[in-house]
Amino acid sequence: MDILDGDAQTIWLSPLGSDYMPNPVGKFTGSGINVCWSKTGAAADKPALEIGVYFIQSSIYKVQRLTLDPEMTRCSSDPTSGKFACFTVNGACDTAYEYTYVVNFGSFISPGINPSVDQLIALRIRPVFNDIKLAVKPVGADLPEQGKYLDAIGQTESGVTRKWRVESQNAAPADFFDYALWSSSDIVKGTP
Repeated sequence: MDILDGDAQTIWLSPLGSDYMPNPVGKFTGSGINVCWSKTGAAADKPALEIGVYFIQSSIYKVQRLTLDPEMTRCSSDPTSGKFACFTVNGACDTAYEYTYVVNFGSFISPGINPSVDQLIALRIRPVFNDIKLAVKPVGADLPEQGKYLDAIGQTESGVTRKWRVESQNAAPADFFDYALWSSSDIVKGTP
């Protein structure tokens, strides 16, 4: 799938119920996801990624973010630098993609995300510096359904047959919600 610089793509790791809430039945229980990408935009810059992992741990909704930059002049191994993290290509995608990285949930954060206990909700993947072509390849389990499709066949009076496929991805929150203030309880504003 193609993603424009700054837009986000949601990869659902839990199926959505009729109320659009994540359903723990049928959740992804694999150990990680191979994220594969290549530059498609006209800009010369190598595309970096921002990846958000949304999950429920001990009944608390959480998000952890990871940034990946293949351009060594822009990245840093110092997490306090404010720069994207440098990374070594370590994934398992086909050669059609320039960059690949395995998001390993067990070592993603400390103490880690345990997909057999914690409920993974979604990955939000956002390219930075350039447009990308993106693919994901799960490790250890299949992903839940990412949307619906409808196939239709029509035939004219002269006997010409045509086939159509309409695809619709599951709904996802708007991109600006990735940076919105959110709390599972009341927000208390102090007075200066």
